[in-house]
Amino acid sequence: ICTRFATELVLRQARQTRVDVSVRFDDKSKAPKAFQKTGFNEDDLPGIIKEAKACMGIAATGKDFSRDVLRLEIEGPNMYPLTLVDLPGIFHVSTDQQSEPGRETVNRIVESYMKKKNSIILVVIPASNQLANNYALKVVMQVDPKRKRTLGVITKPDCTRPGSSDERKYIQLAKNQETTHKLKLGWHVLRNRSED
Repeated sequence: ICTRFATELVLRQARQTRVDVSVRFDDKSKAPKAFQKTGFNEDDLPGIIKEAKACMGIAATGKDFSRDVLRLEIEGPNMYPLTLVDLPGIFHVSTDQQSEPGRETVNRIVESYMKKKNSIILVVIPASNQLANNYALKVVMQVDPKRKRTLGVITKPDCTRPGSSDERKYIQLAKNQETTHKLKLGWHVLRNRSED
């Protein structure tokens, strides 16, 4: 829920190192807002995100999600030509931090990127939820019906009850043997370290 807009990280190979940071507005009549950054490193990212949120009006206007895009273009001699896009997560229920209009905005953002034929879809689902309740899988089925460009990640594998039917379903899914959600790029399991 912390991601409030699309963030595009565009990596390109070049002789000289260069970083361009900009907000590209959904309203095409507005010119992109450029941020001057030199010697970029990952510690700069929280400040850039804060500046981008202010530029998009997320904090000031109470908008909870934006269709504007934060774009970081990084060129350098050791860069692999790749674009990574971090998107807001799909949610179903409104709260004080995420509204019904926000849910519709997120769905439009996510589907617009997923529909691009050159996109590899990274679908992340928690094993703490029943497989049948993972709405992201339904969206994947709609935009990638042959499951050719979807890579699956199962998180929180330690949250299933040992020996339960949910555990068996997720093990089957992780082995890419679950017939409904079999992916050409397969499934991976990620267990984060616990707080203790």
